[in-house]
Amino acid sequence: METARDIATPECSEREMEPTMQRVCARAMTALAADCAWMALRLLLAGGLEIAGIGKIVAPAGLAAYLQELGWPPVLSGGVAALLPSFELTLGICLMARIELELASVLTWLLSAGFVVMALLALSKPTGLGCPCLPQMSPGILSSGLGMVFRNLVLLLAASLAVWKWGIRAAVGGAVPEKLWS
Repeated sequence: METARDIATPECSEREMEPTMQRVCARAMTALAADCAWMALRLLLAGGLEIAGIGKIVAPAGLAAYLQELGWPPVLSGGVAALLPSFELTLGICLMARIELELASVLTWLLSAGFVVMALLALSKPTGLGCPCLPQMSPGILSSGLGMVFRNLVLLLAASLAVWKWGIRAAVGGAVPEKLWS
């Protein structure tokens, strides 16, 4: 990043250099705010994945029963119930630690899209299935019905932003101008 001294010529007086310093400071503050927003997005997604993964580990039968209620065969629902919590925890760690961020953001988007589909399928059931990721959470507005769909849509939007930031840019090899990302 250029500084005011890099831009200014030796003949510049302090008064002439002041607008340049203000521009440099404004750029630095904008970049810092953008970095903080992207970090908050990563932590939101990672935290959501970690909480959901731990919730499924605490009550593994809940996810299998949920999937069976949606019509999945017992063998497939049992396999997904066994593997999904570890997958969520791994994705959360990757997002937090910035490990394979491009791949982690795309996989998080795919997982979030799947959660939206599952929440919509649960709406079609007369029993009103609740979210299996937080079985210890009392039935609340975000744990079943339209609230669960809304919550998963918000996570899908956050994952879409992550893919936009880290997935697409990496996929095109940085060919997209930097200004789109700041």
